[in-house]
Amino acid sequence: MNIGILTYHKANNYGAVLQAVALRIVLQQLGHNVSYLDYYPAYHRRIYRLFSWQHFQEISYHEKKKYIKRIVRTYKPHMRRKASFDAFRCQHVIPFCQPVCSHFDAIVYGSDQIWRKQIALKDYNPIYFGAGRTNADIHLSYAASIDVLPRNESDARTFSTLISHLNHIAVREQELLRFVQKECGHEACLVLDPVLLLSAHEWDRVVDLTSVKVPMEPYLLYYHLYRGKSNSFDRHAVDDFAARYNLKVVEILGFPQNTDEIFRFSCCGPDTMMALIKHASMVITSSYHGCLFSILYHKPFFVALPKGADRMNSVLDLLGLQSCCVELGTQLLPHMPTADFDVIESNLGQLRAESLRYLTAALCK
Repeated sequence: MNIGILTYHKANNYGAVLQAVALRIVLQQLGHNVSYLDYYPAYHRRIYRLFSWQHFQEISYHEKKKYIKRIVRTYKPHMRRKASFDAFRCQHVIPFCQPVCSHFDAIVYGSDQIWRKQIALKDYNPIYFGAGRTNADIHLSYAASIDVLPRNESDARTFSTLISHLNHIAVREQELLRFVQKECGHEACLVLDPVLLLSAHEWDRVVDLTSVKVPMEPYLLYYHLYRGKSNSFDRHAVDDFAARYNLKVVEILGFPQNTDEIFRFSCCGPDTMMALIKHASMVITSSYHGCLFSILYHKPFFVALPKGADRMNSVLDLLGLQSCCVELGTQLLPHMPTADFDVIESNLGQLRAESLRYLTAALCK
């Protein structure tokens, strides 16, 4: 079949890009011809711009001065980060893009938080539900996700109407699954995030990590997405934990920052993120996909999320890894977490098989 994927394939976000690559690879392995619908709306592009004129107009004079200073300070790292993502996409995404107006036998919507209420629109985007200008015989979601469930009756009705355009529904979170089934009255199933459909060995074949330079000494990878103490682990706790196990702290920041520190990465591409996890002795992260790749590469990890926790709780529940989730701001981290990765791989194998059965059945005409 000729299949299109509609997702966040152009976001400068590690998880967004890697889940898009994974879903394409899996569908190709199932024998299909696969492309990305090259849909990247202006409101989404603005998120990754260094300067927003709209935001600049809305803030006070004092905030304007701070905003300009931050732009000047982060211009170079911002451009380096963009170049890193562009280089990765030129190899793994751009060659597989097709116009939105193209006809497909089926379109797969997902994964990632495509069903969230878009801030710029103050509403859901119908095109991510198969209710837009897409052209296909079959419309299905795979591991579609949402940030916050509909909070009022109006949003719930809108959401239920939008997902009714889909022939088959599969989601990533347990709470969303219950909402779709009980509140909206639609049949749906729970599936794995696309990155978990590929094993670590398969990922190593898809993305060449051999040329990525990583620290030679044993290190703890501290991968956090958010600015501010309230949105991250207590840094003193991370340093104390690393010292306890004689590990160097290596950092990945989810936002570009002007730094020349050897062990601090804020401009790297998805391949470097993967390599840093693969070669780490331990991972502490507030990133959902940082957690998923820690599982794939059999790394002990702690994870905490400031929002959207259900996507994390869902996968930790499925794999019996709830003990790896700690509260944000924890000042004293427990001892090195332990996990039986043989058992986890066995569970992953069953969950992959169920997810692939959904895709195979949904794509049968």
